[in-house]
Amino acid sequence: MDVKTRIKKLIGYSENLLTFYLGTVRKYSVLHPMIFSQEVCNKYGSKLASNGYVVVRETLYYGVVQDIANMFFDKGKTNPSILNIKDMLDNNLVMESLENKYTSEYVPDYEDMKSVYENRRMKRAQEFKTYHKELVEYIEILKKDQELKSCKSIRDEFTAHIDLQYSGGEYSYPDISKYGMKWDTPKRLLTELKPIIERIGYIVRAADLNWEQFESQNNRMASGLWSI
Repeated sequence: MDVKTRIKKLIGYSENLLTFYLGTVRKYSVLHPMIFSQEVCNKYGSKLASNGYVVVRETLYYGVVQDIANMFFDKGKTNPSILNIKDMLDNNLVMESLENKYTSEYVPDYEDMKSVYENRRMKRAQEFKTYHKELVEYIEILKKDQELKSCKSIRDEFTAHIDLQYSGGEYSYPDISKYGMKWDTPKRLLTELKPIIERIGYIVRAADLNWEQFESQNNRMASGLWSI
């Protein structure tokens, strides 16, 4: 695969990964009040609604867990996962081309302005290298995270293969504590994935997202759904 084709593929992977990550965060925004808001639990998770409430809560929880495992670990040729993108960036020609794109900007003909733009280009080049260094470091640290590994185990063992437990006359998801997971594990992992997603965007597309606006939209969506 030539450099131009590889970069085009990287851009597509980066865009799809960002979309997938935002969708997972949005899904968790709906789930969070179901776990941690006493008002929501009392209003929607009691009496006749309790069984249905548990079904929705567990479906959302394990859906987010599977999404986290997929976006980090998937190694299929068409999967825009973090590990796949990291491997594709491990190419000197690709990195050189992406750095040129990141640092390029219009340079005026005026001689007294050229030094200003050259200094800016050098700062951008250093910024690019720092982002890549941080990206690799963040991925290596998160790869060792036991709860992230548990997300993959949960996905591999039952979420993706419908390997449910039979107990008390009905099928159900296994207890998350069996995997060393807690109810707030997805929130922590999504928070730690965010700087990785950001740096992939910087490196591959020289682009960022208005995170504050996105988070505000999510809060309004969850509040509107649960009327809190």
